[in-house]
Amino acid sequence: MKCLFCPISSLRTTKVQQRELQDKSDSLVDLAKLQTNVFEGVADISLRQDYFQQHLEGIERHLLEIRVSLLTCFL
Repeated sequence: MKCLFCPISSLRTTKVQQRELQDKSDSLVDLAKLQTNVFEGVADISLRQDYFQQHLEGIERHLLEIRVSLLTCFL
């Protein structure tokens, strides 16, 4: 009688292990998606930072031109 339940118990254990592996696999897929999203976000921030830096440099140039222009007018 005991031998009859051994395969059933083994099958149940295998099914539990299979579910655990599937859960871990799903977690890895979610982690990979998150990593991709974070990478895309960082790349976007980097591009925006470069764009912002260029604008700031342009503003600084214009301010220097205005300053030079004002100084030459008053001298």
